[in-house]
Amino acid sequence: MNVHAERQPMTEADRKQMGERLLAQAFELWFNPEIERRAAAGLLADDFALYAAQVLFPPEGENRIRLNDELTGVMLVVAQRAVEKGEQVMLSDLAEAQRYELDDADLDCGHLTIIRRGDGWLIDFNFQSGRAKAADMLRLANQYHAAAIACVQRSLEGPAVDNLFSACELTAKAELILHRSSAVKAKTHDPLKSAIYAWGKLGNINPAFVAVFNLLGQQRADAHTRVRRRPRIDAELR
Repeated sequence: MNVHAERQPMTEADRKQMGERLLAQAFELWFNPEIERRAAAGLLADDFALYAAQVLFPPEGENRIRLNDELTGVMLVVAQRAVEKGEQVMLSDLAEAQRYELDDADLDCGHLTIIRRGDGWLIDFNFQSGRAKAADMLRLANQYHAAAIACVQRSLEGPAVDNLFSACELTAKAELILHRSSAVKAKTHDPLKSAIYAWGKLGNINPAFVAVFNLLGQQRADAHTRVRRRPRIDAELR
């Protein structure tokens, strides 16, 4: 099986069919059971009408369901008519949703969100987990990278390799945490190394990154055991 085989572009009919199936499953698995639960508990008004729903997939714990005005976040939409600045926009005015983003407090959750438009629904989803944690890791990785550059400029080769390895390791964790990999919780380096190698074999990450990560791991071990070997540091760091 060739995991790198070129995928055929989806047709409009394919997208419509996928959307219909996704919507049906969302109602079956999450939204209808939640509406029924709230109705049985007397938590819904007699005239309740659903116009928006969302399921959040936190990194740990149970999924959370939000209905109507419980939803929060920001959505970039295209209106199906001309809209003046400051003019009120109704749900019926929306043609499509180009992007929806959760509030910062929810960014570690994946989500599936639907908003009614006319007789149909706008659907947006992002099943990646831990995006806030991943962003924090990347910011810290940049700091280690900057420290490595400073070490190179002062010919501190061992600390340069150590800082570069930490930058790569944090970047690898940031990638894997989005896909709920258990390797990010490991207390040693090897599970993370194996996980990012497997991720690269699937074509999900640049193989050059995997090669650099492995090389730095070897050179870091050499530096820690005081082996007299000059670390090979990419010239662009200088």
